[in-house]
Amino acid sequence: MKFSASTVLLAAALGVSAHPHGAVHNHIHRDTNLEVRDQFVKNVKPTSTVFQTVTVPAVNALNNVPTSSSSASVAVPATTTSSKAAATTTASSSSGTIGGSAPWTDDFCTGTSKRGTAEQNAFSGNTGTTYGCNLKFVEESAAKNYQYISVLENAASEKQVCACFLKSGPDGKAFTGFWKGNQVLDFELAPGAKKYLAVQAGTIGGCSCGVGSLPLTALGQISGVWLELEYGSELNGGFSGADASSLVPEDNGNPIQGLTLTTENPTLVSGHEKKSIIYPNGDGCNAFPKGTNAADGWGFNIANSQKGGDSIRLHAKWGTTGTLADCPNVTEADGKNWRQTRA
Repeated sequence: MKFSASTVLLAAALGVSAHPHGAVHNHIHRDTNLEVRDQFVKNVKPTSTVFQTVTVPAVNALNNVPTSSSSASVAVPATTTSSKAAATTTASSSSGTIGGSAPWTDDFCTGTSKRGTAEQNAFSGNTGTTYGCNLKFVEESAAKNYQYISVLENAASEKQVCACFLKSGPDGKAFTGFWKGNQVLDFELAPGAKKYLAVQAGTIGGCSCGVGSLPLTALGQISGVWLELEYGSELNGGFSGADASSLVPEDNGNPIQGLTLTTENPTLVSGHEKKSIIYPNGDGCNAFPKGTNAADGWGFNIANSQKGGDSIRLHAKWGTTGTLADCPNVTEADGKNWRQTRA
């Protein structure tokens, strides 16, 4: 899908992602060839709902955004936390394995949901009865009680400033959750530190970090290397997915750092490669590096992860090292090779 002269889909964490240069990236999810990529299919909007329209001047403003020196970066003071976030995290001595078994804790949100139809919710993602209550940090000792956990780690020698966000913003509109002021959680990771992010079923969102400050585009879009995730998809039969993506920082001239995604239950991940990696030089391994805006099929597709099913224990490490030579030279049945050279 591309921009038209009078409408635009605002940049998205998952599903359809719009970029200032006019390319729209359908990369969450994923390949529609079920024989190759199991049952997880591309996240497309239900036909019963209508995309938000943006005026021609707004489209022109997007297309005229400079891609390098004008990109913005905002530092988050060490004493600053969001209303839903914890402060700076200290290093953990954990072995890194969470484990756990059903029945799972589901204590995220209370009250009556004000969200729309099932189709709308599946496309926009769970945003909680109170916006953002479907994402929360938990203690390491409690992580095993939750079905969906993302362990967010700092492998760098410097502090990371980070944010986690939803695909939809507080206004309920898709593609507005990952702009400055709309993120759910702001936090910092000291060198070697980790945080345990519990996620409620049906959530579509992501997290991003930057060394020393949270990178933003000139328009205020969160612009570090992204972890993109969808857990217990309502649209895709309970399947889940995740990937590493550098598309937003690459398209806006922001810095790139390494991001490595792994999982504690790789037997549930389809395909050959059980990792999704952006390397520090911008190359990728089963990920979305520069030049893959129009691609699908990369990252994790995770089976049997519907609500109440198997657990997801995803580990996301920012500041990792490595090169493309570390990625297995594997070509799948559809001709895709896991080694992705930065375009």
